[in-house]
Amino acid sequence: MDVTMARARWSLHVEAVLWRLLVRFGMWLHRLGAPWPLVPSKRRIPITISPIPGEITLYFFTPEARGKPRDTETRYPVLFTFHNSGFCVGKAVDDARWATTVVREAHVIVCAVDYRLAPEFPLPVPVDDCCDAVLWVYAHAEELGIDKDRMGLSGFSSGGNLAFTVPMRLKEVLKKREGPSSSEQPKFKIVVSWYPSLDYTIPRDQKTSPNSSWGFMELMMGSMGTFFDAAFLHPEGDFKPESQYLSPGVASDEQLQVLPNDICLYTCEFDGLHDEGERFRKKLEKLGRDVKGCTIMGAKHGYDRLPFGLNGTATKVYSEACQEIRRVLPE
Repeated sequence: MDVTMARARWSLHVEAVLWRLLVRFGMWLHRLGAPWPLVPSKRRIPITISPIPGEITLYFFTPEARGKPRDTETRYPVLFTFHNSGFCVGKAVDDARWATTVVREAHVIVCAVDYRLAPEFPLPVPVDDCCDAVLWVYAHAEELGIDKDRMGLSGFSSGGNLAFTVPMRLKEVLKKREGPSSSEQPKFKIVVSWYPSLDYTIPRDQKTSPNSSWGFMELMMGSMGTFFDAAFLHPEGDFKPESQYLSPGVASDEQLQVLPNDICLYTCEFDGLHDEGERFRKKLEKLGRDVKGCTIMGAKHGYDRLPFGLNGTATKVYSEACQEIRRVLPE
């Protein structure tokens, strides 16, 4: 990625508003189809890691939301989920269908994180906000009915990136803080990452899938990607594309040791991110990780965010991932 492509920040703010309106309309269409996703509860939490103060919202999808009463003594596993759209657009509730599937089929609580977005809040703010979400839930696990020893991470596209970078960033943050010993730090049992962006050292024009057909959606995604690249990095800043907190695909073996043993990694056949995802799969396997998931044949990036609900392919692979979540995070 060429970080010299500096643009006036005001123009990025204007473009962000337009893309957010377009994505919001698309996600409204996605939520129209039956079955309806669960309605989450929400909590506002303060920011403690980023030097830019503020608050973020956490959305909790729980068994109670589907009419199942909770025994006050029961402690559920929790799966954090981080939404897609290039760290710049989208909302945590965009993952409502995934969260609903996980609650119903894996029987865990899902916490969807509404991290702050670029260009207003460029990297590393999104990853720091997600780390704050983990620490807050970990500290309030008892009142939330959560078993803090059974935690997992998930995400889509840029959120799939966060599912890998949060453990690395969290380790660094906690090293710098006076606080919990290593035995008291959050530890994750599983990562479920869907068509993640993993290597920003590769220019975007080299990531076009040679097998994908081009049309309006592909052209729109290309334009959106160019905006993302300009928005989430300050060209004059210290946060570089080769950072492990942006490009986990080029992180060192030592840096990746913090990742859990069980990983589900799904890539899409007709996606410019496919190759870097499959390279990362091999890298994780060489590190001894148990990597499940697959290339979803015939699928394009964001195949599961189409209008009027989930298609058959998305329903199938969501259920497969939930089986693995339930195995690693049993009730």
